[in-house]
Amino acid sequence: MENSPTRVLIIDTAWLGDVLFTTSLIGAVREAWPQTEIHLVTAPRARELVLHHPELASIRIFDKHGNEGGYSALRKLASELNAIKFDVVLCAHPSMRSRLLCSMLDAPVRVGHQGLLASWAFTIIVHNDLAVEPDHVERRLNLLRAVVPVRHIPPLRVGVSPDEKLWSERLFSDCGANPATTLALIPGSARKTKQWDPADFVKLTRLWLQSHSSGRVFVFLGPNEALLKPVFEAMSEERIIIVEESLRKCAALLSNCVVGVGNDTWRVVLSDCRRL
Repeated sequence: MENSPTRVLIIDTAWLGDVLFTTSLIGAVREAWPQTEIHLVTAPRARELVLHHPELASIRIFDKHGNEGGYSALRKLASELNAIKFDVVLCAHPSMRSRLLCSMLDAPVRVGHQGLLASWAFTIIVHNDLAVEPDHVERRLNLLRAVVPVRHIPPLRVGVSPDEKLWSERLFSDCGANPATTLALIPGSARKTKQWDPADFVKLTRLWLQSHSSGRVFVFLGPNEALLKPVFEAMSEERIIIVEESLRKCAALLSNCVVGVGNDTWRVVLSDCRRL
């Protein structure tokens, strides 16, 4: 684009982890167009993740599985968004519903991934082939690359308040944690088909603590992951700290850890953790 857009809309109403990946896209848009207003449409489950994000001018929570689940609600949302007059729409969620929403938007530039209705919904179509680009962040940044160069990959970012940051620093101090030797584990998953065997996380935890004499392991558990708690408690290791806090407090803690491991990453770290 020759001129910077006045307003950019990013759409991602997928799972929590997907929206977290999209925060890198938010950062890339800000770097590409420093004066542009950035707006986000996301699902209720991601509200806490993006609530205080410093780069967002507005956040529209779209309750697609609740009282906004019908076609009329989608048309109403499209009308609401068209009233804001966006110049660019970046659709980071490759779903039929998101494509249908984009097909109703008036923005002159609408970028999304290939799929059914893509030619109707978007003015620019980007591939979404895991075999070509397996990295979730890169596939999102490719949406912006279709319009303007992306010079580097911005970090994932959660809007953490100063109080939440201070809380995390105090917890680190109280449990004697050193950021350089602290591992974060996120063993749960909203989709059980994506969840690794907890025994694998236990194996990684033991290996980490053996490799780092002063190391600590933070285990982050959500409200629906109570069954995982006894797995780590049974290790009877005081250097394992189970964290059951708000999303943003967890994010503040994660920012101080040398590495974080979730269900899509643990095997890589398992082979490399002695070198970290």
